[in-house]
Amino acid sequence: MEISLDKVFADPSRKVVTAHRGLSGVRPENTLAAFLAAEAAGADIVEFDVRDTQDGVPIVLHDPTLDRTTNGAGPVVASTWGTVRELEASYWQGTHDRGQRLAAPAEPGTRIPSFEQVLETLGGKTCMNIQVYVSTQTVLRRVCDMVRAAKLHASTFLMVADFATAACVRSVDSGLQLCIGTERDKPQKHAAAGARYLQPWRGILSPELRDEALALGLRTSVFYANTPEDIAAIWDLGYQGILTDRCDLAVAVRKEREKPT
Repeated sequence: MEISLDKVFADPSRKVVTAHRGLSGVRPENTLAAFLAAEAAGADIVEFDVRDTQDGVPIVLHDPTLDRTTNGAGPVVASTWGTVRELEASYWQGTHDRGQRLAAPAEPGTRIPSFEQVLETLGGKTCMNIQVYVSTQTVLRRVCDMVRAAKLHASTFLMVADFATAACVRSVDSGLQLCIGTERDKPQKHAAAGARYLQPWRGILSPELRDEALALGLRTSVFYANTPEDIAAIWDLGYQGILTDRCDLAVAVRKEREKPT
């Protein structure tokens, strides 16, 4: 069966679950373990973050430094892939907003994956929301080329920081689907820049924002909700998707809501 974002969002009445950094409220964030757990839990899309090492290797890590989630220290761009790939990557436990740094790794042997490893692991199995934090346009082009080489245009989109980066991506490969991280309360500007996705912060939600995004054909997923109550509340506002560290809970809420009344 073909995996595509068009299929995920095809039915406007069906709620869409994006696993933020994988099933990161349960397994180590941004690791293969968290991504495979999210897929198994029934998430529609797996979200993760891409940065680059000193030697230009795209890797999957949220923070600009290694300190919070690993036994490394300092900026990731100051370390080579050979160093980064040996680090323990499960020092953070729990959701991104309420978790804690541990004194020892929760799951010893868990590593930071390369972007290539993640594409090989998830490609053709689930859709991907790739948040790009790379430090140079050279690496940005490399990320675009890797998605194209893997033939994942239909099942992935890149979340980039600003409109200038979006324009750069479009100049490299106009077929790549886009989401933009700034000015999330201005759907018209996002649509004009070629974005297909909008991820509004939950603090800016309104019926007007929802309706404008819908009229422009933007696919919305709200950041973020990590409890059944928050998940249900956002869906009650009429937004189709959410990003969550607990995709298992979101899938359970969706199943409950889909039961015949």
